[in-house]
Amino acid sequence: MLESFNYIIGILIGILFSLSNQNESKIIILKNCIFTTFIYVFTMNFANDYFILSALLKVIYFTICFILIHKLNIFQAYYYSLIIILFYLLSNIFLTYLLHPNQGYVIYSGDIDCIAVFISLLAFYYLDDLHFLNNKITKHLDDLVFIILMTFIFLIFICLLSYNAFVGKWNIYFFMIILGFLILSIILIILLNYCYIYKRKDDLKMSTYKMNQLNQVYYQSLEKDNETLRKLKHDYKNHLLNIKQLVTLHKDEDVLEYVNQLIDIKVLQEINHYCDISYIDSYLNSIIHAYPQFDFDIHTTNLSHFKNIGLDLLIILMNLINNAIENASEKVISVDMVYDQKLIIKVCNYTNSNPIKKRFISNKGKDHGLGLKIIDDIISKYNGESYDTFNDSLYAKYIILNLGEDYEEINL
Repeated sequence: MLESFNYIIGILIGILFSLSNQNESKIIILKNCIFTTFIYVFTMNFANDYFILSALLKVIYFTICFILIHKLNIFQAYYYSLIIILFYLLSNIFLTYLLHPNQGYVIYSGDIDCIAVFISLLAFYYLDDLHFLNNKITKHLDDLVFIILMTFIFLIFICLLSYNAFVGKWNIYFFMIILGFLILSIILIILLNYCYIYKRKDDLKMSTYKMNQLNQVYYQSLEKDNETLRKLKHDYKNHLLNIKQLVTLHKDEDVLEYVNQLIDIKVLQEINHYCDISYIDSYLNSIIHAYPQFDFDIHTTNLSHFKNIGLDLLIILMNLINNAIENASEKVISVDMVYDQKLIIKVCNYTNSNPIKKRFISNKGKDHGLGLKIIDDIISKYNGESYDTFNDSLYAKYIILNLGEDYEEINL
C-alpha cells in the first residue's frame, strides 16, 4: 500500500517541480515525473516504513531533484530541501496526531505522508513566490552559518521524534512541545531569511550608489571631452586657413611655429595625470574643471598597480572631496594619496566649525550618510582605519588602507 503512495508522491513532485520552471514542454514534464518517481520509490525503499529515516532520505532526495531539475548549486539545493522538510515535519506531525493519536511515529501512514509532502511543497513555493526565501545561497560564510543553523534545528526535531518513537504513543504535552517548537523554528527561519534578503537589498543599494558615482565621473569626463572637441571644431577651420595662407606665402618657419603653438595650446593640455588610474585621473580633472573657483592642491604617487581596487579608491575620493567642497570656508582643498605598505588618503579643507564635534550638515537629501557608510565598509574591507584632525580652522580627514604586499590578491 505504501509503495503505491510512493508512486503518487513521485509523480506529484515531478509535476510541481516542472510547473515551477516556466515554459516547460510536455516531454520535459514527463521526463521529470519519471525521474522523480523512480528516484523517490527507490529512495523510500530504504526507509522500511520508518518515518524518521524517510525524513532524512527526503532531504537527500529533494537536494538531488533541485540540482538536476532546477540546476541549482548544492548549497542552494540543500537549503531549499531543508525548508521543504521542516514544513513536511510540521504537516506530518499535525496530521498524524489528528488521525492516529495512538500510533506514534515508528510506522507512518502512506496517505498522511502523501498529503504532508503536497502541503510542504505548496508552502515552499508560496513562500518562494512571496520572495521570503533566500535564492542566492552560496558557499559564503553567512550562508553556510545559516544552513548549519537550519540543519541543527532539523536534527533537534529528529531527536525529539526519535524519543517519541521510543515511547511508542502520543502525549498531548509532548505533542504541543514538538509542534510549538517546530512552528517557532519555521517562523525564526523565515524571519532570518527576510533579514538576509533585506541585507542583500541594502548591499544592492550600496552597489548601485557606487555605480552611479562612477557613471557621474564618466559623464563628467565625457562632457569635458565634448567641450574640448567643440572648442577645437570651432577654431580648426580658421587655423587651417591661416596655415594655408602661410604655406602659400612660403613662410615655412612661420608654419612650423604656428603648428607648435597649436600643439601647446591649453585646450589640448587639460588632462593632467595624477595617480595613473584613468577614471580617478578623469574624476580629479573633472572636479577641477567643475569648480574653477577652488584651488585644488593634488599630490599623488603612481598607483597604477592598484587598478584592481581603483573603484574603492575613487568612491573614497569622491565622497571626501564632495564633503570638503560643501563645507569649505576658503576656496582651498588639498588632496594627497601616498602608498608605503599602507595606502594613505588625506583630504584637507578650511572650515568655520569643528566637524569632529559637530557633524557636517548636508543638503544631499535622503542619500546623505550613505557615502560615509560606504567609506566605512571600504575601510573595514581592507582592515584599515580613519581619523580626523582639526587645527586652526584646517580640517583633515585621513583614510589608511592596510594593503601590504598582498594587495593584488584582494578579491573584489
